[in-house]
Amino acid sequence: MTTLEYKNLQDLPTKAMADFILPWSMPGSEMKIRHFRYGIPGSSPRIYLQASIHADEIPGMLVLHHLMRLLDTADRARHIRGELIIVPAANPLGLSQWAFGQQQGRFESKNGINFNRDYPDLNEVLVEEMKNQLNDEAAENREMIRQSALNELGKIQPRTPVEAMKHHLLSEGLQSDYVLDLHCDDTALLHLYTTPASWPEFSDLASQLRTELVLLESISGGNPFDEACSRPWSDLVKSYPKHPILQGCHATTIELRGIHDVDQELASADAANLFRFLQRRKAVLGNPGPLPELLRTARPLKGLEQIRSPQAGIAVFRKKPGEEVKAGETVAELIDPHAEDPRNGMISIVCEHGGFFFARNSNHLVGAGDILARVCGDQPISGRSGPMLSP
Repeated sequence: MTTLEYKNLQDLPTKAMADFILPWSMPGSEMKIRHFRYGIPGSSPRIYLQASIHADEIPGMLVLHHLMRLLDTADRARHIRGELIIVPAANPLGLSQWAFGQQQGRFESKNGINFNRDYPDLNEVLVEEMKNQLNDEAAENREMIRQSALNELGKIQPRTPVEAMKHHLLSEGLQSDYVLDLHCDDTALLHLYTTPASWPEFSDLASQLRTELVLLESISGGNPFDEACSRPWSDLVKSYPKHPILQGCHATTIELRGIHDVDQELASADAANLFRFLQRRKAVLGNPGPLPELLRTARPLKGLEQIRSPQAGIAVFRKKPGEEVKAGETVAELIDPHAEDPRNGMISIVCEHGGFFFARNSNHLVGAGDILARVCGDQPISGRSGPMLSP
């Protein structure tokens, strides 16, 4: 586990800053992950917030900018009670990847691996490690698991800058009671992903953020960051049901609408709602006010239908995000501009299972197999297996 050297910022009681320098950068360059800390180290709860692990997803960076303005004010008033770690731009590698004027922040350019997949998997080794160590004290078990997870992570030696980045970010997450990973989709409504075990802890967050949809799954496939943080405890609960085990890390991925929703008013409102969540967790003093009602009940990620284009063409949407789509209804029409007879040059793209339409492709010229739209029903799709997230 990397020990960061935080430097206090002179004009605030507890705010401090530290940089993690990525190893093995190219000659003449240096990449760093900047951290801001509020509160006294070791205070509870420890809450970790990061943005832009997909480096071309900008809304989260702006939201954390506004959140830190609120936290600066709270720090001046000495209202910080927990330990808060803010990483506004978690992926300097992705920030530096550009091609033909477009940022390429989702996949590492060298190997094509998604920056939010393939985090170190500690689950099997921890199940074996904890076999004879757990006792009848739930709080002791929680901290014992946390320390064992960090120890096992420390045994893994990164070999590349991206592995070092994922290793470091996971160490921050494993140390934390709550992890909020800020992302955005293509064109979408605000939604979040979490596990069934953590949903009770995040239901008020979903309500406060006015989240349009919550998707629940313990193992979505690919070991993304949030699941790598939370799974060690949930897997041990299943493996050792006779021992009391508290979930040591509650993690969620928050999709802050679409990639073009970079807006001061939206970001300020989202930051204010995250601040109220921090108040509800007693990490910051103050009254968060009344909690809004949850917009709709959480749905299983196994109910997700990703509607794909059967061929290349021009996609024209007939439904809009926010609508409930019935099975068999047309979501979009696909136009073949080369059709000899334009009367026969249109295909209806229908929703097979039905559900809440919450995200779509922003491109209108699409290729065969492209995901056009995503809807989620309130029941799992029969036979659904394999990775459930977008590539």
